[in-house]
Amino acid sequence: MLLAVVTSGCVLTPTESNPIVGMWTWRHVSGACTEVHFYKANGDAATWSGQEVLRKSYGIHRVEPGLFRVDSVVVESNGQPDCTGSTTPVGRKSTVYVRLLNGGGYFTCPTRDSLSCDGTATPREQR
Repeated sequence: MLLAVVTSGCVLTPTESNPIVGMWTWRHVSGACTEVHFYKANGDAATWSGQEVLRKSYGIHRVEPGLFRVDSVVVESNGQPDCTGSTTPVGRKSTVYVRLLNGGGYFTCPTRDSLSCDGTATPREQR
């Protein structure tokens, strides 16, 4: 199974209601893992981690100013291991909280508590 995401000719601009639209480099706080996350405004997303490529559907909800909850479900996987050596099954649901950073980017957190954040995303140049 081969997953592809075509971005040419498509300008992705974050909005106030969906600040994660676009392509991001995500790094775990330990430095052990780096991923690429791609979010389209229509609720489609993709993640590249290690050898793993996932296609997801997602919804984003504002929790409070500067904090959003992102609910996603994996709809397609190439079945390869991610940067931690694990694979993610189709149908896996997840929730992550996104805390916006001044100047661009965001923290990812498993809970609303900003002290529990496990990674940082920075914007990638779109080609």
